[in-house]
Amino acid sequence: MMQSANNNVPLRQVCLLCFAHYELFGGVCFLSDRVYVKVSSDFDQTGYMQPRLITWPDGRVFRIQDVRAFRPAASGRLLDCYTVIVCGKEKHLFFERAGEQHSCRLGRWFVEQA
Repeated sequence: MMQSANNNVPLRQVCLLCFAHYELFGGVCFLSDRVYVKVSSDFDQTGYMQPRLITWPDGRVFRIQDVRAFRPAASGRLLDCYTVIVCGKEKHLFFERAGEQHSCRLGRWFVEQA
């Protein structure tokens, strides 16, 4: 088992190309569901939100090369899915809209684990 310096906490690594958080245990990867990220976006004159940059929690920044598609991610949920190109690979970037109880926030972004 790979562990951190204090021998009690498993190491976590971020795969930059596939946006996967890995918890490494003897070479076996257990993937978590989502990673919340900071996204820089532009808004056009019609109000369409165009994501441009993704910033990982550790500060690394990735440019979104293209937005290929946009769709609601699930019926009845406040969730949108953007199909984006990052580092030459197609990924899904999700925007989780805040409900009416959070009127001062629009929502937050996350990527799903592979």
